[in-house]
Amino acid sequence: MATESDRGRDSRRPTQMPREGWKDILARTGRRIGEDHVSVMAGGIAFFGLVALVPALAAVISIAGILYEPGVVTEQIAQAGAFLPQDVVDILQSQAAGIASRTGGGLGLAALAGLLLSLYSASRGVNNLIEGINLAYNENETRGLVLRNLVALALTLLLATLAILAMGALVLTPALLSVFGFTGNVELLVTLGSYVLLALAFMVSLGVIYRYAPARRPAKWSWVSLGAVCATAAWLAASALFSVYVTNFGSYNETYGALGGVIILLLWLWISCFVVLLGAQLNAETEHQTARDTTRGPDRPMGERGAYMADTLGAGRGEDKTG
Repeated sequence: MATESDRGRDSRRPTQMPREGWKDILARTGRRIGEDHVSVMAGGIAFFGLVALVPALAAVISIAGILYEPGVVTEQIAQAGAFLPQDVVDILQSQAAGIASRTGGGLGLAALAGLLLSLYSASRGVNNLIEGINLAYNENETRGLVLRNLVALALTLLLATLAILAMGALVLTPALLSVFGFTGNVELLVTLGSYVLLALAFMVSLGVIYRYAPARRPAKWSWVSLGAVCATAAWLAASALFSVYVTNFGSYNETYGALGGVIILLLWLWISCFVVLLGAQLNAETEHQTARDTTRGPDRPMGERGAYMADTLGAGRGEDKTG
């Protein structure tokens, strides 16, 4: 029978977790996917994400308009067709083009008011994601309405900023290739590198969300990184596989007619939300495996850490399922 040390109860970071500890973590994570109805929660978040999609695009285009031509966003969305279903790309492009046609460069008073309204509307979708991550970490929302909305607004602004920086990488890459005369395999490598930057931006944004979204003392970065890395890899793989399925085997347009593209977009959002929540569940149960303090700041004894997963120990396989 595995001892406490074999289970990783003394691990200071996930990389120190032994094999038996990972078996416990994965067993609890799998169990909680069903107990917390993660697929249903992901469906709810995906729906509100769909509602918030246009305001989110408007916010990104408004900010990007300060640095780039508004149409740049539409062009960059087209490049995502390598791993997104074409119907999703078409809808995003159509919405972005409509917004860009109404958005000028610069940031006057009217544009600033529109940007703030777009950010607030998009943050309502992030609020639903916060609720799902609270559930993953077994936390009740204790922040007041104002503070919770400020957290959601800050996370929304962060995501928009990361999207714009990633766009900048894609915009600058061809220009740099042209200046230095790179062609052939070098061009391919640099182009692939720009997509790696996109993946890194997604991973960083997930790490920030996992750390600051739940209503608890923030976890140390090492305890949110694992879920961010795994969720990013799973999201890229799932998006690519879903794209292949829709292109070669799906018949949504025949079944749903004009609504086919919207159904595909909603399914892709559901997959994305499920993967993000799965990363949060994995992070939470990894914290739940160690008796060491996983929260920010000086070490505190269990019960005084301000985080359920850090203040309690998860049951090992074969033990009573407490927590």
